[in-house]
Amino acid sequence: MFTASKSRLIIGVFIATFALSSCTSADSQGVGGSGIGLGDSDAAISATPVDMSPMDMANTGKAIAGAEFVSNPQQSVIRTGGLTLTTSNVTEVYEKAQVVISEFNGRIENSTFDVGSSNYGPTGYLTARIPEAKFDAALEALSGLAKQSTVSVSSADVTLQTIDLEAKLKALTTSKDRLVELLEQASTTADLIAAEQALAARQSEIDSYQSQLDYLSSQVAESTLTIQIVDDSTSITQGLRGIKETMLQTAKSFLQAFENVVIFIGTAIPWVIVFSILLVTGRAITRLIRRRQ
Repeated sequence: MFTASKSRLIIGVFIATFALSSCTSADSQGVGGSGIGLGDSDAAISATPVDMSPMDMANTGKAIAGAEFVSNPQQSVIRTGGLTLTTSNVTEVYEKAQVVISEFNGRIENSTFDVGSSNYGPTGYLTARIPEAKFDAALEALSGLAKQSTVSVSSADVTLQTIDLEAKLKALTTSKDRLVELLEQASTTADLIAAEQALAARQSEIDSYQSQLDYLSSQVAESTLTIQIVDDSTSITQGLRGIKETMLQTAKSFLQAFENVVIFIGTAIPWVIVFSILLVTGRAITRLIRRRQ
């Protein structure tokens, strides 16, 4: 009887435990299915669509593109040209070249005219600064002043140098403005002197970078063209002069070689005489000894 009661008690405890675990499981599923969890909340937020019209999306795209390409600096290039004109009338072409340069709003920085001599004809030299926008047209017009012309043009990109100088100037100007404020707020003599010294140093740097930037800007705005105007007879004269110099050099080399041979012979003759005397004397002694024997 005791055994039956004990068995019933154990079975009752088991049934109660099973019922309690089932309720706990149901409660857990109810909480999880309610969608209150952190992970489900994040998923719900990320999945929520944004209410944007097509026009708003287009404007947003333009804003992003504008942020990516805020600045598109203009390229800075320094161009330098060289022009050689060969003509039979150097004086006329020399004067016409100055007129053409003036017509294209250019200016002449340096000019030289050599009247020539008996060995070569007249020659003219011009160094001009021409606005970059009219450089190619001016170069073409100047090339047409003579039947023979040789043109060379070189370019140097200084865009990065210009951007670097502008950035340095901007930073130094900001620093200068801050130093001016500190100078106005200085309460002691030491602070005043320190601010003035720093301000003077900043101004010196600003002046240096500004002069470099101004020089680059002027070189970009105006191209430099060097013009040489030569007489067509000058090339012939120079060619004949080259032949003459070659012949003179050849004759000089021949005479130098002949002089060396003469010196060698003059130096060898005494030794030849001495050797001959010794040879004759030796033979005479040999013959005398043979006769006595």
